[in-house]
Amino acid sequence: MHVVTENNKSIGQVVSELKNDARDFVSTRLQILTQEMNDKLKVWKAAIPILVVGALLGGMALIVLTQTGIAPTRTLRVLKQDQIWIQNEARSQV
Repeated sequence: MHVVTENNKSIGQVVSELKNDARDFVSTRLQILTQEMNDKLKVWKAAIPILVVGALLGGMALIVLTQTGIAPTRTLRVLKQDQIWIQNEARSQV
Protein backbone atom coordinates (compact mmCIF):
# COMPACT_ATOMS: atom_id res chain seq x y z
CA MET A 1 0.00 0.00 0.00
CA HIS A 2 1.44 3.32 -1.11
CA VAL A 3 0.43 6.42 0.74
CA VAL A 4 -0.13 9.28 -1.67
CA THR A 5 0.05 12.95 -0.69
CA GLU A 6 -2.03 15.81 -2.04
CA ASN A 7 0.19 16.34 -5.08
CA ASN A 8 0.10 12.66 -6.09
CA LYS A 9 3.57 11.80 -4.72
CA SER A 10 4.35 8.93 -2.43
CA ILE A 11 5.85 9.50 1.01
CA GLY A 12 9.13 7.99 -0.25
CA GLN A 13 9.31 10.52 -3.08
CA VAL A 14 8.61 13.40 -0.67
CA VAL A 15 11.31 12.17 1.74
CA SER A 16 13.73 11.79 -1.16
CA GLU A 17 13.01 15.33 -2.35
CA LEU A 18 13.46 16.68 1.19
CA LYS A 19 16.79 14.87 1.46
CA ASN A 20 17.95 16.32 -1.87
CA ASP A 21 16.76 19.79 -0.90
CA ALA A 22 18.58 19.57 2.43
CA ARG A 23 21.77 18.41 0.67
CA ASP A 24 21.51 21.29 -1.82
CA PHE A 25 20.85 23.75 1.03
CA VAL A 26 23.93 22.66 2.99
CA SER A 27 26.06 22.55 -0.15
CA THR A 28 25.04 26.09 -1.12
CA ARG A 29 25.77 27.43 2.37
CA LEU A 30 29.20 25.77 2.40
CA GLN A 31 30.01 27.31 -0.99
CA ILE A 32 28.98 30.74 0.30
CA LEU A 33 31.12 30.26 3.42
CA THR A 34 34.13 29.09 1.42
CA GLN A 35 33.88 32.01 -1.00
CA GLU A 36 33.52 34.54 1.81
CA MET A 37 36.50 33.11 3.71
CA ASN A 38 38.62 33.20 0.54
CA ASP A 39 37.66 36.84 -0.04
CA LYS A 40 38.56 37.75 3.53
CA LEU A 41 41.85 35.87 3.27
CA LYS A 42 42.78 37.87 0.15
CA VAL A 43 42.10 41.11 2.01
CA TRP A 44 44.20 40.03 4.99
CA LYS A 45 47.06 38.91 2.72
CA ALA A 46 47.14 42.42 1.28
CA ALA A 47 46.68 44.18 4.63
CA ILE A 48 49.26 42.37 6.76
CA PRO A 49 52.37 43.71 4.94
CA ILE A 50 50.90 47.22 5.10
CA LEU A 51 50.26 46.83 8.83
CA VAL A 52 53.83 45.61 9.41
CA VAL A 53 55.30 48.57 7.52
CA GLY A 54 53.01 50.93 9.45
CA ALA A 55 54.11 49.42 12.76
CA LEU A 56 57.78 49.78 11.82
CA LEU A 57 57.30 53.38 10.76
CA GLY A 58 55.36 54.08 13.96
CA GLY A 59 58.17 52.58 16.05
CA MET A 60 60.77 54.65 14.23
CA ALA A 61 58.66 57.78 14.71
CA LEU A 62 58.40 57.06 18.42
CA ILE A 63 62.17 56.75 18.69
CA VAL A 64 62.77 59.94 16.68
CA LEU A 65 60.17 62.01 18.50
CA THR A 66 61.32 61.11 21.99
CA GLN A 67 64.28 63.42 22.81
CA THR A 68 66.31 60.73 24.65
CA GLY A 69 67.52 59.39 21.32
CA ILE A 70 69.25 56.11 20.59
CA ALA A 71 72.81 57.05 21.53
CA PRO A 72 74.11 55.40 24.72
CA THR A 73 74.74 58.61 26.70
CA ARG A 74 76.19 56.97 29.82
CA THR A 75 78.69 54.95 27.79
CA LEU A 76 79.71 58.03 25.79
CA ARG A 77 80.17 60.00 29.03
CA VAL A 78 82.39 57.25 30.50
CA LEU A 79 84.42 57.06 27.28
CA LYS A 80 84.89 60.85 27.33
CA GLN A 81 86.10 60.64 30.96
CA ASP A 82 88.50 57.85 29.97
CA GLN A 83 89.81 60.00 27.13
CA ILE A 84 90.45 62.92 29.50
CA TRP A 85 92.15 60.62 32.00
CA ILE A 86 94.40 59.14 29.28
CA GLN A 87 95.33 62.65 28.08
CA ASN A 88 96.17 63.73 31.63
CA GLU A 89 98.28 60.59 32.15
CA ALA A 90 100.11 61.22 28.87
CA ARG A 91 100.88 64.83 29.92
CA SER A 92 102.16 63.75 33.31
CA GLN A 93 104.54 61.25 31.69
CA VAL A 94 106.24 63.92 29.61
